[in-house]
Amino acid sequence: NIIIFWKFINPKRKKQLFVLFILINLSAILEIFTLASVIPFINIFTNPDKILESNLIKYTFISEYNLQVLIPILFGIFALTSSSVRILNSWVNCRLGAAIGSDISIICFKKVISQDYKFHINRNSNEVLNTLILEISRIPALINSILNLLSASILLIFIFLSLIYFNWKFTSLAGPLIGFIYVLIVIICKNKLSKNSKFIAKANDFLIRSIQETLGSIKEIILTKNIETYVSQYSQYDLPLRRRESENKFLSLVPRFGIEGITLFLISIFVLITLQTSQINIVDTLPLIGVVGLGGQKLLPIIQIIYTSVVQIISQTTNLRKVNNYLKLKLNNYDSSI
Repeated sequence: NIIIFWKFINPKRKKQLFVLFILINLSAILEIFTLASVIPFINIFTNPDKILESNLIKYTFISEYNLQVLIPILFGIFALTSSSVRILNSWVNCRLGAAIGSDISIICFKKVISQDYKFHINRNSNEVLNTLILEISRIPALINSILNLLSASILLIFIFLSLIYFNWKFTSLAGPLIGFIYVLIVIICKNKLSKNSKFIAKANDFLIRSIQETLGSIKEIILTKNIETYVSQYSQYDLPLRRRESENKFLSLVPRFGIEGITLFLISIFVLITLQTSQINIVDTLPLIGVVGLGGQKLLPIIQIIYTSVVQIISQTTNLRKVNNYLKLKLNNYDSSI
């Protein structure tokens, strides 16, 4: 269902997606530089002799004082640049998602109004309204979820490989464990999300029909004062609809808090084991602990974005299916149907 969108994306959007892909990779590379700069940043204050003894510094003849100024500045520049590019990445994601969503909305609208009269007679107008107004309005959010999933996955790979380089033992243990927990939660929640998605689509159809029928009978309602009957019919679907939507939102957020606790616990165990088993001075282990801590702090939101994006995509399956049905319609000329 998601792949079918690709052939309806115009060449201009595809070029913009390519630019976004370059921007994502640039952001990932800057994250690596930020992580790598943590080691000299901590060393220059805790163990400056180690940096001064490196061949790169020996041949540049930079003094310890200059290094204490230069390294923090470089670390700050990498951190600010990395954050700025990620902000730009998020902005482009949102803009591009809205643009692609608008393109798809216009295509669906054009295809619907180009159909012959027989199509409109046989088609439920409430369903058409629901799809063109409500379901398509969720497409930009769905596109954003897909783009966020792509962006976060690339960042995750780059940062995870960097952490493996700095400490493969801890990373190879903690990374798959956290990933397994998220995958397990997705598997458990998938059926619930799909059921909620179907009910939300059905409830939206009913509410639109209910509103149209109520407004069409407004004269009768005023004369008979039979308001509660229509309110009762409307509320039968409205409250369950809001509950299903809140359930989907809750399922997309709940793992974050548990995973944060697990990650901090694993980092504390890593620090304890490192300090107890390391044969080198505790000062020499601080940069490694700093890298792992910063890497974990960066990975947690990225993993949560991946999970949230997957949940949102699953929860929009019914919506996506209905939109695809309209995208598959053939464009007709009115002249050919006369």
